[in-house]
Amino acid sequence: MQQTNYTNVHFLRGRQTTDANGQASFISIYPGWYQGRAPHIHVEVLDTNENSLMVTQIAFPEDISQTVYATDNYNGIYDTSNAQDNIFADSLDGNMCTISGNTTDGYTLTHTITLNA
Repeated sequence: MQQTNYTNVHFLRGRQTTDANGQASFISIYPGWYQGRAPHIHVEVLDTNENSLMVTQIAFPEDISQTVYATDNYNGIYDTSNAQDNIFADSLDGNMCTISGNTTDGYTLTHTITLNA
């Protein structure tokens, strides 16, 4: 399999407008990891004028990450657990997503982000 270097592009960036219920849906791959960070997704919430209202991150359950990274499509296990990740040190429970599914059929991630008005 040929490896592609995406270090100089905006790989897997997405943007969604929420529906009337404030919900958005993405189809993507399970995120990779980089040194010193647990697997995660960055999220920025914008208002209708594109002003940033919140920047946050979504954490993944470690048992699911370990299962995914053990497959042939990933390059081994991450080096930082959720508990060791300094970004999640005081907010892991609030950043943790719920995942259902499997490596054959895919996973569904659910996460609620609440904005205080």
